[in-house]
Amino acid sequence: MENQTTKKIVNKAPIIILAHVVNKTVTDGFLPAAIAMGYPVYIFTDQAITHQGYFSESNLSAYPTEIIACDVFNAQAIIEIILQQGINAAAIFSNSDHLQTACAQTASFFNLPAKNWQTCYRAKNKYAMRQFLQQQNIPSTWFCALHNHDELEQLTPPFPCVVKPQQGVASMDVKLCETSQQLESFCTNFWHNLPGQALIIEEFIQGDVFTLETLGDGETLIALGGFDVAISPPPYFIESNARWVDNINSEHRTAAFEQIKAFGIHFGSCHSEFILTKQGPRLIEVNYRTIGGSKEFLLNKLANFDWFSQILKLHLGEKIDKNITITGEGLAHYFTAEQSGNLIKQPQAFEHHQPHYIKLEHLKMFGEEIKQSHSDRDRLSILIAYANPEKQENTLSLDETLKRITDELVWEVA
Repeated sequence: MENQTTKKIVNKAPIIILAHVVNKTVTDGFLPAAIAMGYPVYIFTDQAITHQGYFSESNLSAYPTEIIACDVFNAQAIIEIILQQGINAAAIFSNSDHLQTACAQTASFFNLPAKNWQTCYRAKNKYAMRQFLQQQNIPSTWFCALHNHDELEQLTPPFPCVVKPQQGVASMDVKLCETSQQLESFCTNFWHNLPGQALIIEEFIQGDVFTLETLGDGETLIALGGFDVAISPPPYFIESNARWVDNINSEHRTAAFEQIKAFGIHFGSCHSEFILTKQGPRLIEVNYRTIGGSKEFLLNKLANFDWFSQILKLHLGEKIDKNITITGEGLAHYFTAEQSGNLIKQPQAFEHHQPHYIKLEHLKMFGEEIKQSHSDRDRLSILIAYANPEKQENTLSLDETLKRITDELVWEVA
């Protein structure tokens, strides 16, 4: 006998989720949220075998209705498969940086709620982003694109400068260069490993890093707050700590909100990063999807709504609730490998609920080989925490509790 949930799923059109690699935000966030809302979920991916292997595990909380092999970087390929299989989708969604443009184009073709694909492309392509900021008189910085050594020889950038891939992610291959020799060495090594890939050089801007998290339905855009972010000392830029700030009325976050609206952000979830200079915030990066690094799960804990289902509802055509808020004290702390080698020691993962919520989750497993990349991908573990609003008078603060715990945690890579 069918239960009520099964009947609801059968009667509803599916949500299509476009995915590249297996991603926890999808598997533990958006997928179970869609199923809880009564929707079947089709995962379109260019890594179907990897996804099938992942979902063959029996201890997961949610499973997709179908996994369909597809070139998800190509909107025409996605559209063709949807038409061939006669899928009448309720929504087409992706949380991948790489796939936002193809997702927007596909959803638009089927007259479903979608982001502007040109904005998606500019957000992913750092050179296109900088050009657009300049054209719109949005505060930016000196920048230049590089494709080969001939262009590098003719260049006289301001030093120090930051060099990064034009379409990079997770702070991979990002470095501060103090001299022309350092810049030339970086470019030579980069093009040896990734021939033909474009680089972008930007003036190095000093200041505190902060983020802005927004949700929009195409008409109304809401700023929910952001994280104050701690970054490792140069020459690399690895996030070590992020603390939630729910004050959306501060002068610099108000200015940042105006900048991303001018950039074209208006729909769905967006995570943007800024540096606060003496002249005000400078937009560094736009990720036209929800924040990553497990901070999306922290926001879900602090919000007065379900983070994942709310984002899906926007893609299903619902208007945003203007009363949604994310308040409270929360942070994410990352433990990062300082060298290559094997992970030979790590603490036990845990989840505590008193006196504050604290969860330690491992991103690398015991015995795993670590290849240091000087990026966010060197993370060994993440600690997510938020303050219990109902804590008793004598309870330690969140920071005090964290210090007691983290002082005892040890990792060893050898």
